[in-house]
Amino acid sequence: MGIFVNPKLYPPEKRLKISQRPLEEIYQFAHEVSRELWNAFVLKLPPVDGFRRGTPKELQRRFRIFINRISRWNDMEWMMFKDLWVSWVKTHPHLDLLLSKFDNSTDFKEDIKGKLPNSSLDVQCFQYLAQNSEESRVPRELIKRFYDFGYFQEDPIIEHYITIAKSTVELELIERSMEFEKMWLQFGELGTSVGVLSNRLDAIAQDREKVLFLVNSIDRVEKKLEDSLQKIQEIRQNNLNLNQSFQQLQQDYEGKLSHVYNNLESSVSKWLSVMFDQKCTQLHSDLIKEIDNRFGDIEGSFRQKVTDLLKNIEPKVRETAVASTFEVSCQGRLDQFITVDDLSVPTYVEQLNTPKKFACVLSENFQTIGMQSLTARILADEVLAALAAGQIVSFRGSMASIVALLCARTLAGPNIGMLHIPIGLLGGREFSTSLYRVLEESGCRTSVSALILEGINLSAPEVYARSLRQLISERFLKLDSTSRNLLLFGTIIDGLGALDITAELCEWGPIFHTDCLEWRDKWSNRSVTPGSVSSKVWGLWISTFADKPEDWDDLYEDYSHLGGHPTVLWRRCLYNAAARLNIRITEIEEPTLIQSLVFGWLLPRGLASGVNLTDYESLLAGGRVDASKTDKRIAKLLSFSDEQ
Repeated sequence: MGIFVNPKLYPPEKRLKISQRPLEEIYQFAHEVSRELWNAFVLKLPPVDGFRRGTPKELQRRFRIFINRISRWNDMEWMMFKDLWVSWVKTHPHLDLLLSKFDNSTDFKEDIKGKLPNSSLDVQCFQYLAQNSEESRVPRELIKRFYDFGYFQEDPIIEHYITIAKSTVELELIERSMEFEKMWLQFGELGTSVGVLSNRLDAIAQDREKVLFLVNSIDRVEKKLEDSLQKIQEIRQNNLNLNQSFQQLQQDYEGKLSHVYNNLESSVSKWLSVMFDQKCTQLHSDLIKEIDNRFGDIEGSFRQKVTDLLKNIEPKVRETAVASTFEVSCQGRLDQFITVDDLSVPTYVEQLNTPKKFACVLSENFQTIGMQSLTARILADEVLAALAAGQIVSFRGSMASIVALLCARTLAGPNIGMLHIPIGLLGGREFSTSLYRVLEESGCRTSVSALILEGINLSAPEVYARSLRQLISERFLKLDSTSRNLLLFGTIIDGLGALDITAELCEWGPIFHTDCLEWRDKWSNRSVTPGSVSSKVWGLWISTFADKPEDWDDLYEDYSHLGGHPTVLWRRCLYNAAARLNIRITEIEEPTLIQSLVFGWLLPRGLASGVNLTDYESLLAGGRVDASKTDKRIAKLLSFSDEQ
């Protein structure tokens, strides 16, 4: 880093210039330093009595005392301010990178004159910054800040170079101009794609006409086949009638022969009678052969005609089948339907009458599927806190669907519905209809109901679930009390067919990663206990007053950065969750309130928002955060994020 190989000392004139600036301006300059570097700087200052060391309030007090004495600083304290200035530069990566490419090492050789401020290399440095302002995205205002609080003395040449640098507004205009050109190119590509799509639609329309023609042809062939089959039935019936006539004729013939035999016995010799029998047998055999030959010729001729007809229509049927399949698959992508499955009602349901009973049964059911006992108690506490805050509780990982169904079975055993979200859902009408139907049914029941949204991220919830966002927002703002009888659960799907989790989805409630929990390899074989909570008991519990922790403002300032850029809805979601976690149902010391918020609320939204967690390694402390023990769930979630 060129200018910081051996930074120069502040001359007396510049010390006086900086000390005469308003203290609030110096505070503002210091607050532009990143939180991590600012903490590292302040920890070097003398501690303050009356505060717990290392807390945010104590660090703020240290820094204010240090700045308030700026007019009485000695050389050592000005050297410390020089370190703060260096930290400010490191906080601005574009400026830091640009300065690292400028070499001023010759100012620090044996010639002592070079170490004085405003050397020729110092002036060249500002010329270099001004020339590379646009390319390196370093605005004029940032260079002026660098000049005002650095060791440089007032110099008209340096100030001239600062004025020719691009301002923040000019850099934004240049960037927007480049974005407009890129959008123009994309618009042209989109026009080309639309033309190609139009040609494909025309081709599909032509294929459809061919399919309709072939379908009509098949109908005609089927009609002919039906007619032929009817003729076969008539021939078979005629054959049966012919056999009956032949049998009747044979009986009459035998009767007559018997009468002849009786007349011939007395007057005709025995050999004549034998010859007559042989002749009758031959006549009978010839008659049977003649009947079989005629029927065989008719059946063979019909079979040959049917075989020729099938050979002619088989290729057309195949083409029709392929075209019909393509047409149906296209229609399937255009029409999406959502259905709510009413799950089976258990034969036995335990009545849960107190919050401790909620948590106890839910924890025991978690343990029946192999979850470790302490992890089960912690998760039960966090799930109930989120539900009491009116949030949707989502699960992710290999056990997501099982854990979500288990929660619903425990709290709303007889009243569970599951809503499967399809891939590519573009409209919210079907979803809203299903949601409002479930809300209406749950409002008529005397016990709470549960709805599981299976695969909530298979389509974009910001598009199809606007009604769900409205419902949760009204719950957060305490505008709606009629829907509190419905508990909401969701499952997150991982894979190529699913969408990435967005920051907005995280604002609706926590996302618990089931693969980060502690599971046993062996556990006792017990059955799950379905439960039911009456609407009255649930309403009394969620209306219980829950207030934020006393030091919530300091905690929010220190840890809210982990969740990305704050919105009003996100702040309310985090506040409500903290208030409910502050009155834990189960008597457990670990994890702390902040560790619970980091695992279920802050880290999932931070990862969805693209927060660089390496900037907060000291704050997270590998999962220890503000506690004496490490939360293994946070450590596993951090390792998952590193792998991705």
